Amino acid sequence: MAGTVYHDCACCGGDAGQNYQWPNQDFEYGVCGSCAVWIAQREGWESVFECYGKPGVHWQLPHGVNPSSEFYVAYEKQFNTSYPLAQIAKT
Repeated sequence: MAGTVYHDCACCGGDAGQNYQWPNQDFEYGVCGSCAVWIAQREGWESVFECYGKPGVHWQLPHGVNPSSEFYVAYEKQFNTSYPLAQIAKT
């Protein structure tokens, strides 16, 4: 896996941080955490994971946001593992 790169948000055009590139996005584009939550409210977390990748790897949840139970269920279904609790404490 290549190193991390700085991304612009494909949704709002803002800063999406430094993360690993998700192959479903053009180079140096990803999603910021705020837009990921916004998209999830409309289309569900499964859609966010399929389009933008794994949280904590390809994009970050916004600081102070505690994921909903729907987030955990979708994460476990998509990635066949539970979301690391250590990562939640850092967000």
